[in-house]
Amino acid sequence: CVWVQKKGGGGGDAEKNLKKAHHRPPPSFFEVRKSELRSGKRVDCRDQYGKWLAAEIKERDSDDRDEWVIVHFLGWESQWNEKVSLCHGLWRFARYKSYTSEEELSASRPPMISSLKKGSQVIVHDTQTLPRSWVKGSVLEVEGNQVKVDYEHPPGARYEYWFHALSGEINTLQENTQNSSRSDPSAASRRYRLCGVVGHRGSLRGGHYTAYVRASASSSTQPKGDALKGVKSDENSDSWYSISDSRVKKIMFEDVMACQAYLVLYELCQ
Repeated sequence: CVWVQKKGGGGGDAEKNLKKAHHRPPPSFFEVRKSELRSGKRVDCRDQYGKWLAAEIKERDSDDRDEWVIVHFLGWESQWNEKVSLCHGLWRFARYKSYTSEEELSASRPPMISSLKKGSQVIVHDTQTLPRSWVKGSVLEVEGNQVKVDYEHPPGARYEYWFHALSGEINTLQENTQNSSRSDPSAASRRYRLCGVVGHRGSLRGGHYTAYVRASASSSTQPKGDALKGVKSDENSDSWYSISDSRVKKIMFEDVMACQAYLVLYELCQ
């Protein structure tokens, strides 16, 4: 960590000096290849404080140890240009207007954002230390789909960093959801159970999805369809099945927990 002067969120005023952290968030869904980052190319780029901004590659160069580009943030003076390593900072780039377009702000605004305000408690994906971990933080500011969060990790190291709601690296803290039960007393007594998981193998550029389904005699999630003819669940206990294209087989629950979960489904217990 180093001490730097931070530029303002929407204007040109410099904010107070603060400690910044270099984070490697989950891979961008709008990632770009290194070969695409050439002079004149417009991209979305995450600045050193985590905020996604529209940018243009001004220069590309390399030496014996590294390769880098000079990034100019559109609408900002050249004093805010940044030198970004392509060996260690490729995760900071996304396709142009993936995170910064007005259409994205209006059409893809996650419901989570509407509930966030200054002081809201969230969890953010911090990768400063290994293994990767989620840590608690407090919202400082919300701008569009981007959230500025204050958090401490490890103890004694405090950071202010921006997180984009569409990137999967920020979520509301469970306690925030539980607070809603105060206005709805019945919510506190509701119980849910896991009934399905969609797992993914591969990379963001390709792969394969497999469905994992809980089936029981009394469950509405009992598998149906031609692909599942002859498949019956245990009368006395729940069973799990993996469904990969037309292939269906009974599996252990441990197999479900070991998959790379892409989507998780719960059902309300009666």
